Amino acid sequence: MGYINQHACEGLSVERVVKETQRVPKPVFIRRFRAATGQTPRAAILRRQLDEARRLLAGTELSLAFIAEHCGFRKLEALERALHAADGQTATAFRQRSRPVAENQSASSIPRPQTRKVRSAGEYLSHNA
Repeated sequence: MGYINQHACEGLSVERVVKETQRVPKPVFIRRFRAATGQTPRAAILRRQLDEARRLLAGTELSLAFIAEHCGFRKLEALERALHAADGQTATAFRQRSRPVAENQSASSIPRPQTRKVRSAGEYLSHNA
């Protein structure tokens, strides 16, 4: 997992993971990896790519295309499909929902609660007398 965590955003393939870290055939590696982690190597790579994309979407103003490329997706559409499949939302929607309210809305667009004037006991008694 360490190799995947370090290199997932470099367009990492399962073949490269096997070549760089293992001395076993690819099917054997996949079977052992799944038994140890509960997921396929490809799923682990994708999860790491999406984690990095979410981090950048939430914490930066980088363009969506740059984030997609930086995270190892060939096209923005690939990031959009993967994020939608995982989270049920687009990258733009994720970015908007992950920001604090103050960043998503200007102060004037935040609805204010309606307030009523609270009368003092003296005002109440003199008005209802």
